[in-house]
Amino acid sequence: MKTFIFILAISAIATPILTAAGDCTAAATNSGCTSCAAAADAVSGTSAAITSPNAICNRCAAGYALTYTAGTANAAPMGACGLCGAGQGKVADTADQTASTTCTGVTCTSPCQTCGATGSACTSCIAGYYLSAAGVCTMCSGGKGKAADVTNNGAPAVTTNDVACTATCTAASNCGGCTAAALGTCLGCGPGFYMASGATTCTACATGCKTCTGTTLATCPSCMDNFYYSAATTCMACPTGTTRTAPATAPTSPEASTVCTTPSSTGKSASLLQAMCGATLAAYALF
Repeated sequence: MKTFIFILAISAIATPILTAAGDCTAAATNSGCTSCAAAADAVSGTSAAITSPNAICNRCAAGYALTYTAGTANAAPMGACGLCGAGQGKVADTADQTASTTCTGVTCTSPCQTCGATGSACTSCIAGYYLSAAGVCTMCSGGKGKAADVTNNGAPAVTTNDVACTATCTAASNCGGCTAAALGTCLGCGPGFYMASGATTCTACATGCKTCTGTTLATCPSCMDNFYYSAATTCMACPTGTTRTAPATAPTSPEASTVCTTPSSTGKSASLLQAMCGATLAAYALF
């Protein structure tokens, strides 16, 4: 019995590991593979040695094309998935492929650099954008930028602004985001800034505007704290001594200054009284 178990163990070690169809192990050189040929299919009746299940991929995910080489009497077939080229996409393979495929029929839309089954299903992003979720490219923010995604090893992983956007935009341009190759050319602006038509840098909004389309208080779709909407897209400072927290959604009609209120002093008085009582008790305890 021990001899039988030993023979089985040696056989398991000596036998090449083959991945069943639909259960491929993604490798850096074969990212995008969704199905690998079974052992009998891979050798096509030959005695060729198979050293890696990733070498016989026969289906690719959306956004990938298959490069396939048929097997011969002396060599196993080879199949590997590669990300589509810039501006191109492709639907996922739904059947085993025995020939190379191409990325045709899908044209990517900005900010996708490469895409999948539709033009807006991004698999990689253009310069200044990062993959914030599966299929979604988001512009860098916080005055940061990045280069276009490198795709020679497959699609980039989902990431965050802090990790992906490491280039610093030119401070004088007031950019919300930029590209690594043009740090002074803004792709967009941050809160409190706007980009005029045809401009490549951002200009500060008037004080009181959270967002704006110009430099006056009459061009503000949204207002900052302590301002109110005196008219459509117009911000007005609250009267002296009053405050107002900006609403999440801009009102649809003008507001009166009464939306700004005087800060309550009740809480402060209560806190002061509690502090005085606490100090009195502490002093009493000492004596």
